[in-house]
Formats: sequence, structure tokens, C-alpha cells
Amino acid sequence: MADIFISYASEDRQRAGALAETLGAHGWSVWWDREIPLGQSFDQVIEKALASAKCVIVLWSSVSIASEWVRNEASEAKRRAILIPVFIERVDAPLAFRLLNGADLRDWSGDGSDAEFVRLVERVTELLAPYRRRLRRAGASVVCTALANLRRDREEAPAYAVNCCGCGDCRRWRRHCRIFTERRSS
Repeated sequence: MADIFISYASEDRQRAGALAETLGAHGWSVWWDREIPLGQSFDQVIEKALASAKCVIVLWSSVSIASEWVRNEASEAKRRAILIPVFIERVDAPLAFRLLNGADLRDWSGDGSDAEFVRLVERVTELLAPYRRRLRRAGASVVCTALANLRRDREEAPAYAVNCCGCGDCRRWRRHCRIFTERRSS
């Protein structure tokens, strides 16, 4: 189950990939359709990923506004109140989505400190916060997703500390490593 689902037109794959990579560096798990296993039904995999997503980012472009798939994914996300529109070209969103304010990433070059990208990260953080609180109430030890993806090579830990998701569970990478090690050994 991914934190974030990215919906986009196939012609915008490069921009979707850059966004997925940058959001992933924040410690979130990101699903986009490059992860469909061979031999599995495209529509069933997408429906399952969309249904389990906690946040859906839709990339609006001249191609995606005409895509039935993108519109359907956006409709489902809007119904569940987890939709974040992102404009990667100067277009009007489809009529059903025009009242929603969207992030303007038309000129975004992948810079994590870009003001509009920071606004997007803030909104994603807001949408994901209830899930983190629920895990804490259940007594689970919430660990930054970036840490969960650590390879066995311990030298990578300091690099992940820089890219911490800001979940509050890891003020220092050493604590992260301790929690991660405890979870792996149990």
C-alpha cells in the first residue's frame, strides 16, 4: 500500500517519474504505473493501488485532461477527499475539478526547495498525518519509509537522515537505525 498514487498521461511519464523520485526522497512510498508486474491485469493493479492510496496527485497537462483514465482516477480521489491537482502545463482542469486549487509545477525543475513544490509537500503531509496518528494509537512504531528501504549497508544511514520525511519519529539517524534494526530482528 503506497502513501501516494500519481495519475498522469503516458506522454507525461518523464515528469511523473521526476516527481515520484523527489517525493520518494521525502520518505513516502509512491506508486505510479511503472510498477505494474508483468502478466498482471493493468486495470486491476491500478484499481487496487488507487483504492489503497492515502493521497492521489493528478498531473494535469494538455494530454491528461483528455485522458479517460486520468479523469476517472481523479474522480475517485476527489470522492475520497485525497486529491491534489498539479498543473504541469498551462491548461484548465476538466470542469469537475476546476474548483480545486492546484500546485503550479509548470516550471519546476526537480528542486525540492521550490516554493510551489514545498506547498505540495505540505499538503501531502497534511493528508498523510491521520494515518500516522492511527498507527501510533494502535501502538505501532512508525518508522520513516526512507529508513524502511535502507539496504543492509549501514554507511547509507547518514544520507537517509538528510532525506528524513519529518514524521517526528526520527530526530537522529542513530535512533532510526536502532528502531529499524529492532523491527528487522523481530
